[in-house]
Amino acid sequence: MRQIYGTTEGRLQEIDAADAAIESALGKYGATLWADTRDINQARGTPVSTWQSRVGANCVQPTVGKQPLFYPGGFPDGGPCLDFNGVSDYLECAEDMSSTGKATVLISYHKDAAVNLFEVLVEYGTYYAGPGNGWTIMGSTIGAADRMYLGIGANPAYADSYYNGAQVGTKVLCATYDTALAIGDELALFENGAFVPPDSTGVGAGAAGNFSASALTIGARLNGGSQEREADALIREVVVMPDVVETNDLFALAQHMRVKAGLK
Repeated sequence: MRQIYGTTEGRLQEIDAADAAIESALGKYGATLWADTRDINQARGTPVSTWQSRVGANCVQPTVGKQPLFYPGGFPDGGPCLDFNGVSDYLECAEDMSSTGKATVLISYHKDAAVNLFEVLVEYGTYYAGPGNGWTIMGSTIGAADRMYLGIGANPAYADSYYNGAQVGTKVLCATYDTALAIGDELALFENGAFVPPDSTGVGAGAAGNFSASALTIGARLNGGSQEREADALIREVVVMPDVVETNDLFALAQHMRVKAGLK
């Protein structure tokens, strides 16, 4: 059920138009996951065991005490969000991306501060230490207090990049991944649709081939079945596509997600 949170008819029309544009892009590039907290219909501050997806498998957490809390007006614009506590909360989505070596990820979220050494926002598989290729978008405090980190592949066939001043605040982040490209081009980060040059890159040999048969996680990593790298963040919406979205389309998608997140 779509949440209507103290807004005007014009605002709802803008959100509906943004939804239509996202749906169109998913039709063009393919769809792995589209999950929007406007579809959650629960009481304020209650734990969420299932975040029903618009596209793809539902994001689930059956374990009590590991479920993020739902706040219908908890995002900075007064809209809905899931509150991940940075200690135990995460969701898992049983989507298989092993038929592709490409991905585009968009996430709208809010972070007050960088809390943990690494904080996974969204990850497929277990990047770097996993059994095969995977990808991640996470915050990091290594070398900077407010750093975003992208990674792809598994050691020693991996690539990664750091982006300073990119983790904290309310924003829409977009990441693209392509294992077929040269090491320096396998990853790209866009903030609110604008390309962000990396401040540093990793030294791996570069990812190769399709991603492994695995699962997608939100709010933490699963490493051999054990969770780690939990995120302390408010997450509003997540979109994952099994392809690299063209730059113009990616910018447009980011603007639509900004509208939905109250950033535009």
